[in-house]
Amino acid sequence: SGIAVIVNVAKLDSSHVLESVTNLPTRMTSYIRFEKTASELAKKQQENIRAYRLPDPVLHRIGKYTLDIFPNDILIAKANNVAWNPRPIFQSYGAYTPYLDNINATHIEQNGPEMALIQWSLFDDRLPFVDEPLTWEALLNYYDFLYQTPKFVLVRRRIQAKFVGESAMSESEVDWGKPVRVPAARPGEYVSMKAVISPTLAGRLSNFLFRSSSIKARLTVSDDTIEGRVIRANLASGVIVSPLATAQTDIAEIFDCWSEPRKNIVKDIRFDTSTQWQYQKKIRIHWHRLQCAPPAAQRNP
Repeated sequence: SGIAVIVNVAKLDSSHVLESVTNLPTRMTSYIRFEKTASELAKKQQENIRAYRLPDPVLHRIGKYTLDIFPNDILIAKANNVAWNPRPIFQSYGAYTPYLDNINATHIEQNGPEMALIQWSLFDDRLPFVDEPLTWEALLNYYDFLYQTPKFVLVRRRIQAKFVGESAMSESEVDWGKPVRVPAARPGEYVSMKAVISPTLAGRLSNFLFRSSSIKARLTVSDDTIEGRVIRANLASGVIVSPLATAQTDIAEIFDCWSEPRKNIVKDIRFDTSTQWQYQKKIRIHWHRLQCAPPAAQRNP
């Protein structure tokens, strides 16, 4: 835990000052009539909660099963009175180190909920599902697609793990700003990438006092592109990059390991940063294949 003190230099704005003065009686009244104010705030809170109500077909399928919510809209659990079984770091953007990501992935593997609700959500310009790559891999490994709406994808836990093997394919080095070809993901497998981005000595010294410069990845997916920030440390853990969802409507498809032809295949990927001097000139990439169980073993009874 810690305390952050932020100091903003005040800029006098006549309209803002006038608004503060004219609203002073209203604010004072709200304190004097505190019970009414509290009641109005509680009413607004309930209205806000109701906005997170799930569609009846989704609620019907969840029933009394335990549920986790990805990546961060945990108010859904309260609004729908579901049996919430969250991962320890229960909002994906908080699992920004391999250690935290591994805690979540271990929970999914050993004590994961019976169902999971997944949304496409961008946070702080980060690529969705890359914040916690080990957790996302565990989701694909232990869950199957069940139901979807325009806003949600519902998956349910498998009896057995989906992945039956992992094999290393190749290693390559790539320069900043230059695309590298991603091995094709064939039916029955996913392609995983471990990208090692090492800081320079100057970068280490700079990072001792300041936060490192952000790193962006740009992926060509079929006939589309997706771009966003990535977390350097988590990239080294291994990220499933193909097939890859680029929108809410793609999430259900990537849970199908044996689809043919494979959709959302990533053709290439490149990395960029505004301060390259903080990192080594070459990025080392390790490619792996995750093999899935045969289609007959994919289905839950």
